[in-house]
Amino acid sequence: MKFEFNNLPWHDAELLLIEINRTLPGHNDSISILVKWPDELKSRITFTNCYGFEARMNFGFIAEESILRASINNEQEKLYIIKENWKSMGVDLDNLKCYEIETNTTGSLLLIYAIDFQINREPRKN
Repeated sequence: MKFEFNNLPWHDAELLLIEINRTLPGHNDSISILVKWPDELKSRITFTNCYGFEARMNFGFIAEESILRASINNEQEKLYIIKENWKSMGVDLDNLKCYEIETNTTGSLLLIYAIDFQINREPRKN
């Protein structure tokens, strides 16, 4: 099933984990986040074919990292720069998107520049 990123129940979901996978550099660059949704279910969201990642994280708060909002922002200036840089090398990245995730708790901001994403439910632990 294909999900619309902007329509997921982001508000008050909890960001649990961020993982960068560079085991096959240039062939399988991906970023995964583990999210606990407001209904308590957990999902791993993997951003595939990544071309950039920016994280402005604030630490030191003793509280869950809840998400304020998340959306695709195709107006992000850095997105244009990445596309132009690769275009000059003959690579067309018209499908590249900027996925923005902003948190409530610490005011952190994640910018993930990727072609696509997929969601996998985490099994419930008894």
